[in-house]
Amino acid sequence: MLKPEHIRILKLAGLPPEGILISYDLNSIRRGANYFQEGRVQLTHQANSDTLIEIDSSVIGNEKYHTQTRINRSNYSIRNSCSCPLGGQCKHGVASVLEYAQSIAHHSMLAAARASTSNDVQRWLSEFEQMNTAPDPQEVDNNDSDLIYLLNVSHTKQRGLLVEPRRANLLK
Repeated sequence: MLKPEHIRILKLAGLPPEGILISYDLNSIRRGANYFQEGRVQLTHQANSDTLIEIDSSVIGNEKYHTQTRINRSNYSIRNSCSCPLGGQCKHGVASVLEYAQSIAHHSMLAAARASTSNDVQRWLSEFEQMNTAPDPQEVDNNDSDLIYLLNVSHTKQRGLLVEPRRANLLK
C-alpha cells in the first residue's frame, strides 16, 4: 500500500495517488514502494507534454530492469513496459513513478524556496536603500571593525527573512 509520504510526494508532483491505485495491483504497489524507498531506481529520461508524461528508468531488482512508463495526463492512467519477466504493470513501474514524483516535487519545492528567499532579499534591499541613512562620522570609531548583516531565511510558520546586524573585526 502507499504510505502517507508517498501520497504527499505524488500530490506535490501533481499526480493523483489514485493513478497508481487503479493501474497496479496491491502487491506491485507495496513492493514497488519498497524498491523506491530503498533507492533502487535511477531515472534515465523524462519528458512532459500537455497530454503525456514519459519516464524511462533502470530499477535494480534481482537484476537491472529497464522500465518505460507513460502517464496519461487526461485521466492519470499509468502504463509501463519492463524488461522483467512480468513485462509490465509491475513493481518496477510503481518504483519509477514514485522516483519521478519525488524528483518533480523536490524541484518544485526548491524553486518555491528560491523564489521566496529571493523576494525576501530583494524586499529587504529595497527597504535598506530607501532608508538612505549614512552613518554619522562622529559616531564611527576607527577600530577596524565593520558592520555586517547576516541574512537568515526563517523556517517558521511566519516565513520571512531575519536580518541580524553584527559588528565584525577585520583580521589581518
